[in-house]
Amino acid sequence: MNQSRQQSMSSTFGHNQDTDPGRLHQPIQQPLSNVYSAADDQSIDRSRQEQPAERSAESIFSQLVDPPAVYRAIPFWSWNGRLDPQEIRRQVREMKQAGLGGFIMHARAGLETPYLGEEWMDCIAAGIEEGQQLGMQVWCYDENGWPSGFADGVVPRLGLDYQQKWLRIEKIDRNLVHPIDPDKAIYQTDDPESSGSERLGLREQQAAEDDCHTIAFYRYQNGRYVQVPHDQQDIAELRLYYEVNPYYIDTLDAKVVEAFIESTYEQYADRFAAHFGQSVYGIFTDEPQYGRNQIPWSFTLEEQFRQTYDAELLDILPLLFLEKEDYPAARYHFWELVTRLFSESFMKQIGDWCEKHQLRLTGHVVSEDHLTAQTGAVGDAMASYAYMQTPGIDWLGRFTSNPLTPKQAGSVARQLGQKFVLSETFGCSGWNVSFADLKWIAEWQYVHGINLMCQHLEGYSLRGIRKRDYPPSLYYQQPWWEQYSRFNDYFGRLSMLLAESRQHADLLLLHPIRSSWIAYNNRTYDWGEQIHQDFVQISEWLGAMQYSHDYGSESIIANHGQVRGDRFVIGQAAYSVVILPPMLTIAAHTLELLLELLRQGGRIIALGTLPTLVNGHHDKRLAELEAGISCLDLNRESLAAYLDHNLQPGITIRHLDRVSHSQPAHLQLAPESVAADDIPIRSQVSALGQYTLYYLVNTDRICSYNTEMILSGSGKWEQINLENGQMIPLTDYSEYDNVQADRESKFRGVKGTLIQLSFAPAQSYMLRLCTEYRENADELPAVTRTTGTNRTTAHSIIRTTDQWQLSQSDLNSLTLDYCRLRLEDGEWSEKQPIIFLQEQLVRLGYPVEIELEFIVEAQPGDYLNREMYLIVEQPEQYRITINDHILDQQERGWWRDIAFRKLDIAGYLGAGSNRIVLSRHFANSAETYAAIARAQIFESEGNKLFYDTEIESIYLLGDFHVHSDTGYVHAGNGEIYTDGHFRLQKPVSVVQTGDLTTQGLNFYAGNVQLSQQVVIPKLDVGQCAWFRLERPDAVLSRLWLNGQEVHTFMWAPYKIEVTDYLHAGDNELTIELLSSCRNLLGPHHHIRGELTMVGPDSFTDTPGWTDGDHAEPHIYTDRYCLTSFGLNGHAEIVIYTERR
Repeated sequence: MNQSRQQSMSSTFGHNQDTDPGRLHQPIQQPLSNVYSAADDQSIDRSRQEQPAERSAESIFSQLVDPPAVYRAIPFWSWNGRLDPQEIRRQVREMKQAGLGGFIMHARAGLETPYLGEEWMDCIAAGIEEGQQLGMQVWCYDENGWPSGFADGVVPRLGLDYQQKWLRIEKIDRNLVHPIDPDKAIYQTDDPESSGSERLGLREQQAAEDDCHTIAFYRYQNGRYVQVPHDQQDIAELRLYYEVNPYYIDTLDAKVVEAFIESTYEQYADRFAAHFGQSVYGIFTDEPQYGRNQIPWSFTLEEQFRQTYDAELLDILPLLFLEKEDYPAARYHFWELVTRLFSESFMKQIGDWCEKHQLRLTGHVVSEDHLTAQTGAVGDAMASYAYMQTPGIDWLGRFTSNPLTPKQAGSVARQLGQKFVLSETFGCSGWNVSFADLKWIAEWQYVHGINLMCQHLEGYSLRGIRKRDYPPSLYYQQPWWEQYSRFNDYFGRLSMLLAESRQHADLLLLHPIRSSWIAYNNRTYDWGEQIHQDFVQISEWLGAMQYSHDYGSESIIANHGQVRGDRFVIGQAAYSVVILPPMLTIAAHTLELLLELLRQGGRIIALGTLPTLVNGHHDKRLAELEAGISCLDLNRESLAAYLDHNLQPGITIRHLDRVSHSQPAHLQLAPESVAADDIPIRSQVSALGQYTLYYLVNTDRICSYNTEMILSGSGKWEQINLENGQMIPLTDYSEYDNVQADRESKFRGVKGTLIQLSFAPAQSYMLRLCTEYRENADELPAVTRTTGTNRTTAHSIIRTTDQWQLSQSDLNSLTLDYCRLRLEDGEWSEKQPIIFLQEQLVRLGYPVEIELEFIVEAQPGDYLNREMYLIVEQPEQYRITINDHILDQQERGWWRDIAFRKLDIAGYLGAGSNRIVLSRHFANSAETYAAIARAQIFESEGNKLFYDTEIESIYLLGDFHVHSDTGYVHAGNGEIYTDGHFRLQKPVSVVQTGDLTTQGLNFYAGNVQLSQQVVIPKLDVGQCAWFRLERPDAVLSRLWLNGQEVHTFMWAPYKIEVTDYLHAGDNELTIELLSSCRNLLGPHHHIRGELTMVGPDSFTDTPGWTDGDHAEPHIYTDRYCLTSFGLNGHAEIVIYTERR
């Protein structure tokens, strides 16, 4: 903050505050007593903190092979069509077979069953009953779409008091405007082209608007803004008013949220209360907010402000937008009040209701991932987490980022004694996301505090728009579905270990959201961005140095903070060092605790700029704080020097080499040393009974790392294999290069066990140390790997040849997404994307008879007379002809999705061009058109939208291959481009090593088996054989040798010992590759090719929020982008010889 600006402030509330009138109300219970003991802590209501009973370490480890449902994933189950109770039951059984622990029944776009009606409740009952029979955990979802709170429109329809409102400000230039309606302060401009009226809010100045309501007028006088009476508005310079969103609610008003509870939560209680706390485990609330990048308004604010601060809110409203006079104090108190009202009115009310009804509240707030975004949406995300029995976050897309989002929720859970921290994750990651991608995304979150997974999502149906609902659908539609239990078993085991153990964190990093409040003006963001970036950079440094740390929300500290000896305590967590990031302000209650900590000999460090304000005001006590703490420069070196001198991390990385896998193996560079700032290994150390768990994650999905690290502690070491739940003594585990006691302990004075680990891309380890400490280091075993670089040497390498026998598990497919349109027997249009035609017909606005003409080119061959199907959604609504022959539309079941109906067309197609015509009536109801219009205004309406009529791509399914006449261009990231003009051709049974997409499987959504013979020499005594391959372009892969299944490769490392499966001479080697629905369903035409953030707009020509900073107005291109499916190079069998 500019020093002269600070000195010029004069406070409405007074310069120096020794009390804390702005202290937030209690998030949960009374502040903790001065005597800290988690076991004896009576200030935390244990009923709210109700958890599964404490379990012994041995009982937990005994269930690792098959972890209980409570630790397993609970995906979003998108209820998005006309629901059928029997189909509900079938899909629940599918989930059980896939190793899922439960499900969240989530009303979503496409839902045709009336929400919360009798039919809906019958389907809920079917889900509960089937889930109960199968031992699964059933969760409800509290909204039709999202954000939660509007009760499918019931609550905002109660009137203006209940509707969402946002503050706006307008500068008035008297030379250009004059009043029309003094009561509403509506103005008309004399020069419509002028810019004399500068609007600092959302809209341009315009004539009468029903949703614009004046709050007050102001003029600048004697160095401050003062109110102007309405009858003197001709002298006003500013107008403050509010806008209304009639489709969402005022989340700051407790009575509004009470109406939401009554219209939604109570409806479930009336029908299913007997199941609450039993088979119905909890309720998910999704993205409640008071806006996105907004300054909220509520009719409760003025009185609440007066009661809290004994001041008038209207006196300071302009300072929320303008940097004048004492704006830091004004903003601080405004946002402190807004944060309290939001978290208490919404989250606390609902959390209390859930507690009363023996349910767990989970979900997440919106805009958690940035401090500025939090300010304009929820105030302080951590303050809301305090009221959730299972705090949660949202993590969308196929990427990772800084640790802010997971660590916020994880910190609150540890501090307030909540066992589980949930992440709604994988949404927007696209149809082609692999198990390796999913693991990378998930473990990055888990190592930063998450321990329970909610996969986004599982689509009840993919009909129409539903297939484009922020894909993928991680469900029965996928070719890999039968292998999904392996993935869910892995994360069930990991979740159980992390949830049942107690993570250790010595460091508390104070959360600077209150400084963001001061920087926020709804208009410019540089200042707030710097606060955010400094904070997350410190957290990244701590993570790279392996120092476990939590964040400290000052909202939670106000209610659960205390000092005990030289420890700073929040709830059930105690910290030996407090770190202040660069801050503008600090809360008075936090300052008092820090000063007490200094008096008790505690340690506090400040990086960069010290706070200069307390509660937004100048305060002389800051000098006392500065005198007692260690002030460091804002850089990693200063932080590392201090921490290394005063603390020992649980894990110390001594050396790190990187091996890139971005190039084929023969082009890879030699290992290179990694700078400290670039260390991608993240870790958690936790206690579980007599054991210490070390969870180590390579967060880099491209590179391998060879590491040497020191683990604090000595004793008996084992690796927990999370793929099967087995314990592996390190003396026998082949993945370790060398493990031995660090007898001299000279490395920075650290004592422990020296260990060398090799991390494949995105690989993780879970190590278990039995904490029976051995004082004599000589007793510790020197452990070396039984195969590999230390004990073995490669004797010979047998590589596969280029030719493979191909076997498909499914029929091949061709997506037909272009067609011509004819209306009412008129002229045929040019060929267009069918998704564009759907948009055009909706815009047409009236019912019409349509014909859709698709052309299929085919080379001659008897394959045309073999098994072949046309896949159409809702075929009963069409009249279909093929080459002018009326198709017998008797359905032959479904393929991939219950909406993809199979029609037998064997023998209908011939060589050359084939003409398929679908005719139907296209119409939408008046209510649907009204819903479409509302969807353009606010997201809640779009997130529950469905169409009466949808025209979609059709698909051919058969024993054929597909070839593009325009050829293929291979690009990076597995992208394959072609201009199309696809042609059916005779299938082949022999393919080459490499991509299969361009070898006839352009749109294939199935699995393949690749087989060939390999000749293996007779192995001598002391020799062993290992199989290895580069990461394939597949969701996952499986290996067979001589008809025996050897291993399923879900992710790296792609190697396994195969000695016992081989014999001298010919051996049959088979690799199964499992694909996805990506090449079948797209998006095929986005200008950026393959995307890591995919949303409904990604399939259209208009950029959406998932396109981020895309500057072009059009994103659709006729060119197709497919993705590679196949092997990346030769597979190898390596014969190793033991060194003598």
